[in-house]
Amino acid sequence: MAQIRVRARAVDMLGRQQIAGIPTAIHELFKNAHDAYASDVDVDFFRSERVLVLRDNGIGMTPEDFESRWLTLGTESKIGANQDRTIPWLAKKRGGRRPILGEKGIGRLAIAAIGPRVLIMTRAIREGGTLHDLVVALVHWGLFELPGIDLDQIDVPVKVLPGGQLPSKADLTALTRRIKTNVEKLGTAIDPVTKNRLVTELEGFEFDPANADALLGPPSLADQGHGTHFYISPTYLVLENDIDDVSEDVASPLQKMLLGFTNTMMPDRPQPPIKAYFRDRRADGTIAELIAGNSFFTPEEFRSADHHFEGDFDEFGQFRGVVSVYGKDPVQHIIAWSGAQNRKTECGPFRVKIAYVQGRASESKLPPDDYARISAKLNKIGGLYIYRDGNRILPYGNSDFDFLNIERRRTKSAQDWFFSYRRIFGAVEISYASNSELVEKAGREGFRANLAYRQFTAILESFFRNLALDFFRETGRYSDEYLAAKEELTEQDRLLKKRERSAREKKQRFASSLDNFFQSIERQEPQAQAVRLREEVSSRLGALEAISDRHQAANELLRIEAEVRDRVSLVREHYRVSRPSGVGLTKAMAADWQAYSKAVAEVESDVITPLSQQLDGMITEAANSERISLDRRRRIESALEQASRAANTSASELRRQCGQLTDELAESLRNDLRSTLTRLDSEIREVAAEFERSDVGSIGRAQLQKLQAVLSTRISAAGERCTRHLEKLRDQLRSQIEAIRDNVSLDDVTAAVEEKSEAYREELDVYIEWAQVGMALGVIQHEFASTITVISGSIRKLKPWADGTPELKKIYQSLRTGFEHLDAYLALFTPLRKRLHRRKIPLSGEEIRRYIGEVFDARLERHGIALKSTTAFDKKTVETFPSTLLPTFVNIIDNAIYWVSEAAKDIKEIRLDADATGFLIENTGPGIDARIADRIFEFGFTRKPNGRGMGLFISRQALRRDGFDLTIETPGTQGYPRFRIGLAQTVPAALQAE
Repeated sequence: MAQIRVRARAVDMLGRQQIAGIPTAIHELFKNAHDAYASDVDVDFFRSERVLVLRDNGIGMTPEDFESRWLTLGTESKIGANQDRTIPWLAKKRGGRRPILGEKGIGRLAIAAIGPRVLIMTRAIREGGTLHDLVVALVHWGLFELPGIDLDQIDVPVKVLPGGQLPSKADLTALTRRIKTNVEKLGTAIDPVTKNRLVTELEGFEFDPANADALLGPPSLADQGHGTHFYISPTYLVLENDIDDVSEDVASPLQKMLLGFTNTMMPDRPQPPIKAYFRDRRADGTIAELIAGNSFFTPEEFRSADHHFEGDFDEFGQFRGVVSVYGKDPVQHIIAWSGAQNRKTECGPFRVKIAYVQGRASESKLPPDDYARISAKLNKIGGLYIYRDGNRILPYGNSDFDFLNIERRRTKSAQDWFFSYRRIFGAVEISYASNSELVEKAGREGFRANLAYRQFTAILESFFRNLALDFFRETGRYSDEYLAAKEELTEQDRLLKKRERSAREKKQRFASSLDNFFQSIERQEPQAQAVRLREEVSSRLGALEAISDRHQAANELLRIEAEVRDRVSLVREHYRVSRPSGVGLTKAMAADWQAYSKAVAEVESDVITPLSQQLDGMITEAANSERISLDRRRRIESALEQASRAANTSASELRRQCGQLTDELAESLRNDLRSTLTRLDSEIREVAAEFERSDVGSIGRAQLQKLQAVLSTRISAAGERCTRHLEKLRDQLRSQIEAIRDNVSLDDVTAAVEEKSEAYREELDVYIEWAQVGMALGVIQHEFASTITVISGSIRKLKPWADGTPELKKIYQSLRTGFEHLDAYLALFTPLRKRLHRRKIPLSGEEIRRYIGEVFDARLERHGIALKSTTAFDKKTVETFPSTLLPTFVNIIDNAIYWVSEAAKDIKEIRLDADATGFLIENTGPGIDARIADRIFEFGFTRKPNGRGMGLFISRQALRRDGFDLTIETPGTQGYPRFRIGLAQTVPAALQAE
């Protein structure tokens, strides 16, 4: 009797050659973990070692299970499992019974597509929580690629270890030796080259599971752990390409296949029974989480979409559900499928829940930031997913797999089809119970193209086509709301963009004017202009002595005086920057405006006013001279006449401009009213003409009523558009009249609102970022609160030894100061339950200098920077908390080292000094622009690349809390920056000079 023999290559053909790629293989292993009732399945890919570790915490396998199921192809253990109503023990703890995803018994062979060697470790847990021994096996898939070898000639070494004991290196060496023995046993059936390659690969398998377990953490198989772990090495190089082959609008192949393994995008769906993770552990030590968190669509994103479609398809393919357009109230809707012909479908009933985002931001109700974020995600992973009992069916949802040919139909007729595949995100939900005829291909390349699948796709294609015709086409039965909302959003977007362009141009001009002003101040141009003008006036007054006619000299003096007033006004006007009207300023611009207001006031008080007084004195002295003797009354009359002339000229010019704009407004208003009413009249005439062309006598009553309804609707729609437009125009004019009457500038109101909005937006970005920091600190709060007591107690116990040991005392002082420093900083962010009872001590400049040296000596030497201090600094003593003052010095010195090393050319120094009221820290780095001198102490402001803008803010806050202050003494780019640590104005003196 003949028997069918099975070659070893059959395993390779059923496994590696059957699977489309590594992402699909990993997806198969995820499904196995799901079937094993795991709550977590974790993948860690170590790039530098090319090792992939896949772990789950499922029910695991006993030694008998491993041999009879895992090492047996085509097992029947899962066949009919979805009809079995018994509930496995672990299911009771993890959300109840799960539908079984695999039935063919070959999914485990997908491992061969990932890499040639796999170490399997599995530990079972059974009824009542009974834990079994650990089963360890090693498989080299290269043996299953050999031609002419029967399957029963290949041995898979298996070792059973007691309890939660993990295999040692010796255990793995023993498994490797058994495979080598198997290779030798095959003898001449393997050619020498292949044999040497297999032996070399086996000898290169160096691995310590215990170290890996300690590094990776749970899920673990040690102690009370259970589940199945795979260690695959070396992975095929294509895995790195599957991870890295990503662009701005294309997801990597791995993400396309693994994202959305369970249905987590629906707002009202239960939490998935299993969570999947994939960590890419790169050679530089960074870890990228590729498929967890918000990598997939979130319920919040689903809810925020423009349109939603949800409902059920019955066994005849008829849809009943709700449609919501632009967030309007859901509309009950029915779509009939003509292909049923009163027969139940083979595919069975199913349901859909789909969200859609408009293709243009101007037509979407989403805020710009949200639209950009969700659109970027849609471009990468948008599409229609299919979930069977909550678990994804591959490759549906992949943006490259448009199984409904949506894009092809859109290309043919964008107006009728409307939908774009990459703007869709949502799912078709099926089940094993209702849709058993939708059968997956063995290679996970979608469903088999049987009758059930053809009906399934035909029903969905009809669904999308009818939705487009009913709700999104201009002639659709339910398209009024969509078209009206779309038109409104488009108009709003047009107006906003127009305003943004105008505001951006005004802001750019404003910023440029401020830049020019501050550059002029830094170059001391006002002082130079004042000097030139004084010299010029002095020269011209001296020239009056050459005029013999006293009357002519007096007239010339009046002319000089008038020109001087004009020239002084021009100087004043040259440094005047007008704040743009109707535009809100960003936080940075508002700070620059405040700095400008302060600086221009200083220019006025320090330069222009003294200049005007000096010039007036020079002219008065000349007018009182015996040669001229100009009457005072005549001088005043001349000045008043000049001022009146200038005021009238300015007012007349502005009146002329206002009159011109009024005429333009009236003309634009007349033209708009005329064109609006003309469009309405044209539409009414067109409707009347169409009615005249209709053969009313030859059509029935029902058709006549339909015609009347259509024509009436057109007239009503035209009248409504005209009315909306005229109402907006009326309200705009009324608002403008009220503003003029009340002497209110609408531009100023808009600017105030916009400026507040800009400030809130910037603050929100910062608050969100630091809220995350706060939450992270909150996580460690409990641990730190309990640890702080232990540390502070240990420091107190150390003090008696330190008092008696000079060498130890220095270490004790440094340790206590550093701990107080840490406590003081953390206290600004999190309300710790316990604080050290700090006390003030005398702290001298010499002690501060030594402390700075301990912290920065090596860094100062590396950058070639000299730290110098004066005798006054060393002798200065303050009664304070070291944990407040020392960190401030550290922060300022740290910043100084950066700027001196980056920008200083000749002199590289940091200088420490003191006076009667405080400490001074100066460095030879670049000066600090006067416009940002106050801003450098703001939270989040920084000029340092990759800086956080926290150090100076925290230092100043800590100092002020203890009665001191931190200020900058020398703003401006012309000098070196010098900081002062001194007394706060409202606090009694605390600094004492020796």
